[in-house]
Amino acid sequence: MATKKERTAPTAIEVAPESEADRREARAAEAKAAASKQKQMEDKQLVRRAREGDQLAFNDLVKRHRHGVERLIRPMVRSASSDELEDLVQEALTKAMLHLTSYSEEYAFSTWLYRIATNHAIDYLRRRKLNAFSISAPPPMSSHRQEEEGREYEISDDSWVPDDVMLASERTALIEAAIEELPENYKKIIRLRHNDDMEYEEIARVLGLPMGTVKVHLHRARAALAKMLDGKI
Repeated sequence: MATKKERTAPTAIEVAPESEADRREARAAEAKAAASKQKQMEDKQLVRRAREGDQLAFNDLVKRHRHGVERLIRPMVRSASSDELEDLVQEALTKAMLHLTSYSEEYAFSTWLYRIATNHAIDYLRRRKLNAFSISAPPPMSSHRQEEEGREYEISDDSWVPDDVMLASERTALIEAAIEELPENYKKIIRLRHNDDMEYEEIARVLGLPMGTVKVHLHRARAALAKMLDGKI
């Protein structure tokens, strides 16, 4: 007769042998992880070179991550035009390149960069929301409904104070002074895009330049402005 110990012994669980599909999936996962690790190492090497002033390293970082930044920002700013999206991508990349000294190799470069790009897109959406807000009265409604809905229109305006106005004026003056220091072709293109709110096609037509040249000049003009204004505004 079987002992009590023998009767309560657990039955061994049969494990199905690993299939060829399982082995292929495991190899693919390992290869993907290795490729990701290699890319992170390459990014960190490029960052070190870029911090030392290597322009090619700057360019390589932008090329490697431009598509990823665009893919990240695009769903966040669905209502943005293609030009606005391109502006946001370029501005986020420029901001990151100008602040490489704050990047810590403790993290993947892409993680740090995407956080900057996300915050930049969020700032854009906030500006759009503020610009789009209407101060006109809401449509007629019942007193109870009006009491509930009216809360959405109760916006405390604590920004319109002399100190803030003065700071905004100083900031504008700094930007204008920096624009004046740009080469003439960059100066024109910055003002047509940001002061006159022209699309790339319009700028190309006004200046008689190819579209590609317009985009390159605008990107370089922004980078030059960001460098001049770094730490000032």
